[in-house]
Amino acid sequence: MNELDSLLRAAGRMMLDYQSPKVFSKGHHADFVTEADIAVQSYLVDALQRAYPHAKFLAEEEERHVLTDALTFIIDPIDGTTNFANGIPFFGVAVAYLVEHKTQLGVVYNPVTDEAFYAGRGAGAWPND
Repeated sequence: MNELDSLLRAAGRMMLDYQSPKVFSKGHHADFVTEADIAVQSYLVDALQRAYPHAKFLAEEEERHVLTDALTFIIDPIDGTTNFANGIPFFGVAVAYLVEHKTQLGVVYNPVTDEAFYAGRGAGAWPND
């Protein structure tokens, strides 16, 4: 879990580096992506793939969505993109991992407040450490 926490904090710092991110439409009303979404997702997928070479990924900003019984990471690079793009400090990076279609752990990290929220199968939910 320390490794995932470190990756999320690095992704959060990356988000904060984008002061006025470019915004791209996904083609639907109020459905857009920023350059930061793309960069953060790429960073997380690459880093997690190196750490877990057999893992699968279901990531919001990609068209390939894979959900199998194998270890699968679900990634929302910027949960709250509208807030992020408008400078409203309520957004975060969200990652969960599943095994056999069952969520094992989910984490949401807000880099503005430096708060992480975890929920683990059979372990409950808790903030930060």
